[in-house]
Amino acid sequence: MDNWLEHRVEGFAAGECERDITQSFVSRARAHGDKVSRGSLFRWFRGFQLNGFAALADSRNTFTHANPNRQAFVDELKRWYLSSKKRTRARCFDLASDAFEQKGITVPFGQKQAVRELAKIDPKVVAYRQLGVRAYNSTGGKYLKGRYDTLDSNELWVSDGHAFDFFVRVPGQTKLIRPTLVSWMDMRSRVIVGWRIVACAENQTVILDAFRQGVEQWGKPLRVFHDNGEAYDAKSLQGVTKSQRRKGERPAIDVGVFSRLGIEVEHALPYNAKSKTLERFHRTVKEKFSREIPTFCGGTTTERPFDVQKHKDGLNVPTLEDIAQLFGDFLEAEYHHHPHLGDGLKGKTPMQVFTANIRERRPVPVDLLDLELSRRVVVKVGRNGVRANNLDYESPELDRLLGSQVVVLVNDLDVSRVTIADLDGRIIGSASEIQGVPRNATSEQLSEAMRTIRRDARFVREAEPATRRLRVAPDTAGRLQRQAIQKRREHEAAIASMNLPAPVVRQHVPTIYGAPLVDQRAEDRPRLRLVGHEDEHAGDDDVIVYTPEQEEAIRRAADPFYFEPDSGRKAGNQ
Repeated sequence: MDNWLEHRVEGFAAGECERDITQSFVSRARAHGDKVSRGSLFRWFRGFQLNGFAALADSRNTFTHANPNRQAFVDELKRWYLSSKKRTRARCFDLASDAFEQKGITVPFGQKQAVRELAKIDPKVVAYRQLGVRAYNSTGGKYLKGRYDTLDSNELWVSDGHAFDFFVRVPGQTKLIRPTLVSWMDMRSRVIVGWRIVACAENQTVILDAFRQGVEQWGKPLRVFHDNGEAYDAKSLQGVTKSQRRKGERPAIDVGVFSRLGIEVEHALPYNAKSKTLERFHRTVKEKFSREIPTFCGGTTTERPFDVQKHKDGLNVPTLEDIAQLFGDFLEAEYHHHPHLGDGLKGKTPMQVFTANIRERRPVPVDLLDLELSRRVVVKVGRNGVRANNLDYESPELDRLLGSQVVVLVNDLDVSRVTIADLDGRIIGSASEIQGVPRNATSEQLSEAMRTIRRDARFVREAEPATRRLRVAPDTAGRLQRQAIQKRREHEAAIASMNLPAPVVRQHVPTIYGAPLVDQRAEDRPRLRLVGHEDEHAGDDDVIVYTPEQEEAIRRAADPFYFEPDSGRKAGNQ
């Protein structure tokens, strides 16, 4: 300040005006590194004239740093600013000031200082708190950069859906629609192995149809990679629901396509588009294919052509079949045979990379592929068969499984017939759709329908066992045999309880003249075996001879049909 006043005196003495004197002083001060302006010099001079040298002291931060409520006010500003309401910084200052005034607390600084405090917050924190997790991951969140040159062809496939930025005409509909592309890409070579264009949103049927196309042409992959959308997390693809998968549960009956084919499944991180390379392909499709369609409408209002409505009202609106044909030509003529600069491609075409890195083709027979790609539905067999996909199916095989659970294999491309399997996966047969009887059916149609019901009832009635009591012819020989066996058992028990004298045993001594038998006492021989009894002391060559009285008693007890010689009458019990 003193230097400027001295410079003014010298300038006035030399005859210079005040403006030139001040300008030369400011230029010389800035040359020495002092940040000063003409307005600051005059403001300081007016303050010096009013309050002396005390007016030259910088007191801008004296009050705010000494105020104990400063940090609390900054926290209150952040509370209003870091919310999903996306308030402006000036509005946050007004709300924080009102909150402090209601509590009787002095606001420590003004609006400009509040704006500067809020500007110091990390932009990542602002994006996370104001825009949410998805916006933070897409704009400021870190992500892992993947390498694909270490993969083999057909090792990892990725899939996603993409809504085209143009309109097409669908037969039977008056309103123009934006079609949807569902595609499968080989991550190593960027080859589009399977794709479908439909006039609806992506669903499990379209996903499986595109996957079928890829497996038929290239073979099945080892792993698949997709997002966490509703269509890709369907039970028919994964075998479990999304909640069951997150809990680690496994189903009792595996109805998932990928698990039946032995394919591992990987899920992308939520709200992370960079984890799928297919997003880059969708941008290529938009720039090189969609923009060439006359009804291109763009993804945003800034991309929309000014004459899009004229093309929509015209006669050159393409059909869905035209788009499918054009897209197939685009893949074969340009995309698959055009050099790419992506990771692992190094200026080669996708077809060249796919051919050079294919190690093993894993083909699947067409019949097995149709069976495995069919949706599995576990249902209970009812009176009219089974119900799946809001349709009823019947077959003779199901009549014997009433009340039991079966697995219905539904091919969405042909719902007129389904395949029936048991819970262990064994095929039972096929069932056809029940057409039903029209409400305005003729008498002939009703008679035919009732004839089927009567035929089923007659079959069941004839298969039942007879309710009348069966009369069996008497079996006399069998009855007598059973009585003889019972009598023999009673005889053996009676013999065991009798105290019979020791039998006389005769041993035949062989001679050349046939010498008579020599009597031996029973005590001179081991005890011999009785008829019908086991005796551990009897030998194989022993001959047992009983007295006539013993033989007669044994014969009477053993033979129920024995007749006494003198009477000729049956003595035994019948």
